[in-house]
This record gives sequence, C-alpha cells and structure tokens, in this order.
Amino acid sequence: DLKRGVLRATTEAFCEDPLRVLRGMQFAARFGFTMDETTLQLCKCIRPEFSTLSPERLYMEWFKWAAKGAQPDLGLEVLRQTTWLECFPALAALVGVIQDPKAHPEGDAFEHTKATCKAAADIAVRYGLSENERVQLLFAALLHDVGKPETTTRYADGSIHAPGHAEKGEPLAWEFLWGLLAPNWLLYSVPVLVREHSYVCKVEPTPTVVRRFSTRLKPTNIRMWHYLISADDEGRGRHSPDLLHDCEWLEMAKKLGVDEQPPQPLLLGRDLIARGLKPGTQFGEILREAMEAQLDGAFTDREGACAWLDDRLNR
Repeated sequence: DLKRGVLRATTEAFCEDPLRVLRGMQFAARFGFTMDETTLQLCKCIRPEFSTLSPERLYMEWFKWAAKGAQPDLGLEVLRQTTWLECFPALAALVGVIQDPKAHPEGDAFEHTKATCKAAADIAVRYGLSENERVQLLFAALLHDVGKPETTTRYADGSIHAPGHAEKGEPLAWEFLWGLLAPNWLLYSVPVLVREHSYVCKVEPTPTVVRRFSTRLKPTNIRMWHYLISADDEGRGRHSPDLLHDCEWLEMAKKLGVDEQPPQPLLLGRDLIARGLKPGTQFGEILREAMEAQLDGAFTDREGACAWLDDRLNR
C-alpha cells in the first residue's frame, strides 16, 4: 500500500477515533495518497461522530494539511469522497457552484479551490515562504471563494459572475477559522486576504492607491496578497512560474517600502509637543490629518513631515 500510495484502515478499530478521517485527509495532501473504498465507507459511517472532536484536534490536522501538504487538493478530495466535507459547510457549499467556463475552465468553485490550493503550495516552495506564511497562504487559498455560493449569478447574456463574493467571504472565512480555534495571527490575517483578493481588478495601482491599500491589508501585507492572487490565477490555468501576477503592484509597493507592512507615521507626537501643542483633541486630529497627507504622498520623509506641520499650524 505504501508503494502504491493507498490509505487503508487495517481493521474496523479505525472507527474508534473519528479524527483519523482528518488524518487521512492530511496524509493524502502530504504524501499524494488515495483512500481505498472500504476505508472510505468506514469514514462515511462515522461522520456523525464529527461533533465529538474538539476544535483543537481538528485545527492540528488542518494545520498539517496547510504546513506540509505538497498536494493539498488531494486532501480536499478525500474530504469530499468521505462526505466529511459536509462537516465544513462553507467548503461543502462550493461543490456545484457554476463558474464562467471561459474564465474557469477547471470547473465548479470547489474544483477551482482545489487547484488554487495546489498552486498556493507550489508558490510557497517556489518563493521559500516560512511555515507561518505558508499556512496563512494555504488557508487564504482554501477560503478565498467561500462567498461565491451566495453571490453567483447567471446573467441574461449567458455570462456567470459572482459580484461581491470577496466581501461576502470575509465573515465566512472568520467563522471557519473561529470554529477551529485558529490562532489570532491566522484568524485576523486570512479573512483580510479573502476580502481583498479581487481588489486588483477594481483599480489601477498608483503610489497613493498602493500606500492606502497596504494599510487596509493589516495585519498581513501586499506580498502575501500577491501570492494569493497569483495562486488564484494559476488555479484557473494561467501559469507564470517566474513572475507573480500583476507584478506592477508588488514592484511599486517595494519602491514605496510598503510591501511588507504599511507606512509608519513620519510625524510623531513629540513633533507637536516641540511646537508647544499639548495632547488633546486637536493633537489627535493633526496626527490623523498628517497620516492622511502622508498616504497621499504630500511628504515622504521626516523633513517633509515637519514642513507640512509648520504649514498646517500657520494656516
């Protein structure tokens, strides 16, 4: 079985711990295994036992799927074959959700999700992501289209679109991760990536747009966002192994120094105190105005920030 890549329960004692279904899922993802028919049937029989599993144990199997799975799509297929996908409603709802065949020749939203997860795993290796970055990217790929079941519409001209699916997916991604008691660094970053994964389609990148977008992505960043939209593109067959999708965004973010984190305030409270201001309502208003001006490109260094402040106080 090891040589042939088959997952087989040795005895019916397999059913004594229903977590073994999730273990089979992550083994399939890590080692490229498939599950034999008898074991699939055992998994189906113990699906009612899902409710006995603690979120912590579930999360650890999903974590291994994300952190170690070279073929995460195979793990998701095992969940579908065992019917345990139904235990995760946001994922189960993707099955059968139609997509425009021109934009998505790979099939329905679940097939696209599987392909996007596989692309994300490849990107994680290609660009040497850390374990936490890889896990963040894989969960974002897993959940990026969970808003499609509620938003997909076939229009009169025959085209199929899912307007607003990214925004609709944000709370669903949060709910999925919260149900696993995922750590905060994952809980707060993945839903943001889900919400913003379609942003590249909406605006053209300019320094102001890129700076402001970097602040919307907190606590994640533009680099991780680029990995996700690249995986999304590769998940529909647009493969670009040497160049991330729409590199103009990432290159501009690098030039502006906001690819890893949003701009840090150049004007500080001590600058206001040095000019005789005391902390209070006006103090906060000026600092907020200064940050807005900085994001708009009114100044790009400390000297410019202080000049802006002097002009602001002299108005």
